[in-house]
Amino acid sequence: MKRSEINKALKELEAMCAKYKCYLPPFCNFTPEEWQEKGHEYDEVRDCMLGWDITDYGLGNFDKFGFSLITIRNGCRTQPEKYPKVYAEKLLYLKEGQMAANHFHWFKTEDIINRGGGMSTFLGVYDQFPDRCLDMPIAESGFTHFGNGAALAGMRPIVDLMFSDFSALAFDAIVNGAAKFRFNSQGEACVPIVYVMANGGRGAYTGGVGSGCNHSQCVEGWFQNIPGLKIVAPYYPSDALGLLKASIRDDDPVLFLYAEGSLGVREAVPEEMEPIPLHHAAKIMREGTDLTIVAVQAMVPTALKAVEELEKAGISAELIDPRVLIPLDLEKITASVRKTRRLLVVHEAPSRGGIGAEILSAVTQEALRDMKAARVLGAKNIPVGSGFAESLIIPQVEDVVRAAREVIAQ
Repeated sequence: MKRSEINKALKELEAMCAKYKCYLPPFCNFTPEEWQEKGHEYDEVRDCMLGWDITDYGLGNFDKFGFSLITIRNGCRTQPEKYPKVYAEKLLYLKEGQMAANHFHWFKTEDIINRGGGMSTFLGVYDQFPDRCLDMPIAESGFTHFGNGAALAGMRPIVDLMFSDFSALAFDAIVNGAAKFRFNSQGEACVPIVYVMANGGRGAYTGGVGSGCNHSQCVEGWFQNIPGLKIVAPYYPSDALGLLKASIRDDDPVLFLYAEGSLGVREAVPEEMEPIPLHHAAKIMREGTDLTIVAVQAMVPTALKAVEELEKAGISAELIDPRVLIPLDLEKITASVRKTRRLLVVHEAPSRGGIGAEILSAVTQEALRDMKAARVLGAKNIPVGSGFAESLIIPQVEDVVRAAREVIAQ
């Protein structure tokens, strides 16, 4: 879709929203503060995210625009000069660059032709590589097995499953197929495939819009017990760029989980960036001496705010973003815990059976005598509610601050 057509459609959409007294999602085109200045209230339209959701609010069929709200939200393409470096566009640039450099790269996903992928994160890829972009039906199991076969045949396919929740449909292909081909072939076969999917909620806890229990789950815990898989979980654009480059070049199957709530996050990213190795990938976001906080994916910005609040109270917290969950950078995390002697792991998934328990267990085995206290903070043990209910279930800044104080007090 041409930018002029997007601009025209956006104006029509703004007029419709004004007529029905609703708003575009705040990270569509403006910051939440800018929308508040315009007098829009967030709770007026909680689930107004994708095109088909708008019909619930009397806005009619959105398909005539040829793209969804998320298209604008992801790329901020209506203001490219103002926001040139955003999350989804870096994914797009990466796909274009990697596919141009290697003709063995193939891309398989739903809606790649009409919408640039189900989440519109791949706008322009089909235009540049029409012969290597395959538009898939809503049959995740089938086209994931198809991707595995392509990898075994020497290709390096990128399979996009849209929401990570849908990986349940592709579980057999990923777990019983890709993860075991190298082992079953006694090392003769490798499966250089990347499964890309949006992980977690839409960010209702940061002013965004929740999308309910079937489109907001975090799946890293589902796959962490499967030997043969690597799990990458970045939040920021620069990390997504560097880690996806490394994932595409890796000879093993990689689950690339980008945070669903981070689409539209703005960050200056170099045009030329080296791959970030998947080993030893943890990043110290803030140094501290009293407590180590390991925050996974969407909890990183939440934890950053919590660290600032703790600092006001005289508590010095060290914040680590693991970025890659398997293989985990245990060395860096353990070194931090040995320094602070306390550990808090925060993630968006429920605490039970989550990656946080695995991190805590691994660190305990390495540094038990150096630790005074530790705990895991995750979502409440219920399905994620839609709309604003998401913010009542997922840990927020005050929850992280409270948990940190409890760990410090032990």
